[in-house]
Amino acid sequence: MLRKAILLTGALFLLLPASAWAMQSTVWDFTRKQVPGDWLVTGWSSVTPTDQGLHIQPDTDGNMVRQIDLPYPVDTIRIIVTSRTNAESTFLWHRRNSPEGELIQLPIGIGTGDESVITEDLRRYPEWDPRAEGIGIGLPKGADVTIIRIELISWSPAEKLAAAWKSFWTFDSFNATTINFLWGPILNFSPLNVGTFAYQPPRGWSANRLFYALLIVAGAVAMARWIMQRRTGRRAGSRALRLFLSCTLGLWIFYDVRMGAEFLRNATGDIRNYVFAAPGSKVLGGYGNFYDAIQQSLPLLRTQDTYVAILPERASLLGRMQYLTYPSLPAQTENYLKERVWFVYRRPDILVQDGSLQSRDGTVLAKGGSIVKRFDESSFIFMIP
Repeated sequence: MLRKAILLTGALFLLLPASAWAMQSTVWDFTRKQVPGDWLVTGWSSVTPTDQGLHIQPDTDGNMVRQIDLPYPVDTIRIIVTSRTNAESTFLWHRRNSPEGELIQLPIGIGTGDESVITEDLRRYPEWDPRAEGIGIGLPKGADVTIIRIELISWSPAEKLAAAWKSFWTFDSFNATTINFLWGPILNFSPLNVGTFAYQPPRGWSANRLFYALLIVAGAVAMARWIMQRRTGRRAGSRALRLFLSCTLGLWIFYDVRMGAEFLRNATGDIRNYVFAAPGSKVLGGYGNFYDAIQQSLPLLRTQDTYVAILPERASLLGRMQYLTYPSLPAQTENYLKERVWFVYRRPDILVQDGSLQSRDGTVLAKGGSIVKRFDESSFIFMIP
């Protein structure tokens, strides 16, 4: 029976259409003075087809929009441009059954430079209509942009499942906020979606949605079996309960393996990069070399009752430093001028020039000293004899 089930499943997969295995895309190429499709241009007086692409240099805010009728839903848009100015462009679309002329706008930044590829996973925006009736691009006054190519992409079910499986095994970084935000596995269905945990909250579905759905299905199947067994007069309850509990235990173990793997990754990383690393090269989780820099600084910091600590803004490191360097403590701002030891950590805006510690705007913080220990390019101890 098992062999037959496997063969039947394999046959069904082979019968799936090719579209289930590969992405579909529509490419609009604007090079060689081509303008694919009928675009409605509003507000621009300078739109010129060139060999390099469609050159747009608007003297007023405006946009260009065209109707689309694709045989597949759109998941991702890719726009390739060059620009001579930084511009805050917009990607526009018209949803089905919405009033004529109503366009939803998605801001897209365009930087100065050579060919740039802008890729957006549109599925993560609730406002996006995968079968939108029209799309367009808006540019503000003063922009100088050349559109080379626009590509509309639809990922196949197989590609989406592969992306979800990969994102399920993508681990969150371990940092100060982990104790408050233990997100767990996240499902992303776009192969282009990177940096899942770079945003708070992370982008994608919580895997708990899938686990809860599977538990509900298992409970429904168990309940159906229980009802059928009662109607046929057989002993009901034990098999149905075992089915539900087996599914629950299986999901529990699978979830535990996933979270256990993330814990072991973090633990082994800290052991390798901090516990067993040599002084001067220790790195701890999301704190970088902060603890290593403090450890190396203690002999100098403790020569004074107080010292100056210049730390990254909003880094929440001052309290940790007070604890680690006690009984020496960071000085209050009004006492900075009389301090002899300055601890500077991850502040590229603080420089030392001609014996003076100063900010990048030229404000002098301390004079007559020098760097006595450096930890990295923007971290050091400045000391006045």
